[in-house]
Amino acid sequence: MFNKLIGMIKQGYKTLSHTDTNAFPKAQGSSNQNVSDYTSLSVYGICANAPVGSHVLFFSSQANESVKFGIENDFKNRKKGLKLGESCLYNTLTKSYVYLKEDGSVEIFAPEVTIKGNSSFTGNLTVEGDIKVTGNTELTGDLAVTGNTELTGDLAVTGNIEVTGGDLVVDGLSFKLHVHTGVTAGSASTGVAV
Repeated sequence: MFNKLIGMIKQGYKTLSHTDTNAFPKAQGSSNQNVSDYTSLSVYGICANAPVGSHVLFFSSQANESVKFGIENDFKNRKKGLKLGESCLYNTLTKSYVYLKEDGSVEIFAPEVTIKGNSSFTGNLTVEGDIKVTGNTELTGDLAVTGNTELTGDLAVTGNIEVTGGDLVVDGLSFKLHVHTGVTAGSASTGVAV
């Protein structure tokens, strides 16, 4: 019985990914030079399609070799250096990630981040790059942006707003280009003249 159970579990590699439009995610893999289709399994709440060449743990359903399942993982290209208790949602192809760090902070890295729906943050928000908000956003804390900030909708900030190396645009009004005429300049400027 134990030998039969061992024979049901094999390891191999993903060789082909089918179009992910069916009820079950299908792929093709190779184990001991035997190529076959399998259904890719993942944990609830995590949807993934590992790249070709990823490691796959294959197992058969009820000792039936024609019904295969596989758990995929791209171990060799994972985000390395995680500390005890940390976790990371990581794309091995683009290197984008959502990193839950041991100190309780969350680090997000991606060429572009889109948040759909109304947003509410408590704490400080630091953005390296441009930020574009469409919809209502409420922030309790400070907002620091390195780049341009464009707002369409309401932004309520309890704290400071600092935009470095860019412009703050609210409903088409540029704060960088916005100047007051007929007033005496003080120690700080509200903008630059065009």
